[in-house]
Amino acid sequence: LISGLMVEGASWNSRTGRLAEQTQRLLFSPMPNVAVWATKDISEDNDLTERSDMTLLGPSGIRVKDPSKVVFGCPCYSSAKRGMRHHLFDMAVWTENPQTVTLWILRGVALLASKH
Repeated sequence: LISGLMVEGASWNSRTGRLAEQTQRLLFSPMPNVAVWATKDISEDNDLTERSDMTLLGPSGIRVKDPSKVVFGCPCYSSAKRGMRHHLFDMAVWTENPQTVTLWILRGVALLASKH
């Protein structure tokens, strides 16, 4: 369980459990406690085309059969300084549609363990 994460470039909607538009004048939005566990990176799965439950959207998104479930691979960094040296993991975050995945990528949305 991880607590104290902040989202930069967007805000967290606790009611829907999804990313939302960033609140004005608020650079960092607090995230609720997050349960984290390791999973297999499906981009390395050679049998992905044979699986009927998933289709690739792009570099950071996977769409599950249910059209309401689109995933954004949100990077998490140890601090506001971004880069591979500070990258901790990518967290799957549900979004409304494939277009919002592109929006979050272009805005540089990321989770931060520390604002400094």
